[in-house]
Amino acid sequence: MASGMQAELNRRLVSQIVSERDVAIDGLRHSLDYDTLRDSYSSSFYLLFVDSSPQLRFERLNAKGKYADFASFEAADSHPVEQRIDSLRINAALVIENDGSLEHLYTIVDETISRFRKEG
Repeated sequence: MASGMQAELNRRLVSQIVSERDVAIDGLRHSLDYDTLRDSYSSSFYLLFVDSSPQLRFERLNAKGKYADFASFEAADSHPVEQRIDSLRINAALVIENDGSLEHLYTIVDETISRFRKEG
């Protein structure tokens, strides 16, 4: 965002998406990301906002060897690029509280996608 290249990155992302297929995009961080996808795919774009507590996110990442301590996790989590993620919550078709297993998250996402398809 600081370099002003986010719009270009979004344009490149959209150009890689095959519209006849289901696509999941992870890592939206700014309203520009949301706006680009909404404007490009209108009624077929749904934002699922996946949330979990900082402590749980740290524990999961720590188990993968990403952060040795909570302080280093907090430093990364409070980086300016991460600061606007919560502003996307209001645009979400569904907010998922990700406090269970990965399998549980997959089940919720699969059920949600199925419901979206039925609704058209």
